[in-house]
Amino acid sequence: MHVATGVNLLSLFTIFQLPAKSTAADHGEDKKEAPKGLGSVITTVWEAIKEVFVLAVAAPASARVILLLRFGLSMGFHLFYTVMQVLLKDRFQFKPADYSNYFAFIGLTYAFSQLISRAIINRFGKDQTHLLIVCLFSLMCGRYVSATTLTVYVFYGSLAFTVCALGIVNTSISTTITRIASDSNVGGLMGVLDTSEKLAGIVGPAIGGGLYAYWDFAPVIVVCAGYVVLALAVFVGFPRYVLPAIDLKEKETAESKPKTE
Repeated sequence: MHVATGVNLLSLFTIFQLPAKSTAADHGEDKKEAPKGLGSVITTVWEAIKEVFVLAVAAPASARVILLLRFGLSMGFHLFYTVMQVLLKDRFQFKPADYSNYFAFIGLTYAFSQLISRAIINRFGKDQTHLLIVCLFSLMCGRYVSATTLTVYVFYGSLAFTVCALGIVNTSISTTITRIASDSNVGGLMGVLDTSEKLAGIVGPAIGGGLYAYWDFAPVIVVCAGYVVLALAVFVGFPRYVLPAIDLKEKETAESKPKTE
């Protein structure tokens, strides 16, 4: 796992070594030389952290709840992925054909979750609190079973359980965003969420590799604890911040509609 973490950081280092297109010469302006090498990686990560932090502080409380949920889910995925690779290779001795079936299974299961998620979400209406809590605890159970089982059939069962729960959560988040944000702000909020996911994709694997190097089961414990924290955040944040924001938008929408005699 030390090697995997090193490869991940080396990949980032290599990416930022690629030459960037400069437009300063076209405008006849001098441009300060950008940081190179490891400094460029650190600068990029730091800029992403600042962007997410600044936008999160400026955003309303309801949007911060959604941002925390999406960032936490992304971190959980990338932390657990370090363990998943070891499980597939060492415990279940996956061959190339097995990896192909594995990813195909994930794709089909996620597609199925999208078929059923809309009907499930509509049953809960605008209050998605209990649905999200159930899905987050389902993710916790699915991750734990995937990390501990010795049977490949149980592994695939827990994987299907996890992917379906994740698909429902993602659809619920997207639905909630459209309910709390105005038409002009939906794109901006989506952009902030996308940036937070990219940030999780940068720091998550490195943290997961460090945890695995310390103890091979540490990433699983951290991920499961993270789902509990997210469930508590949803339990407190949705009724206090998200639902009032949805009610406010519905009221503003109703008032903006032209009245007919």
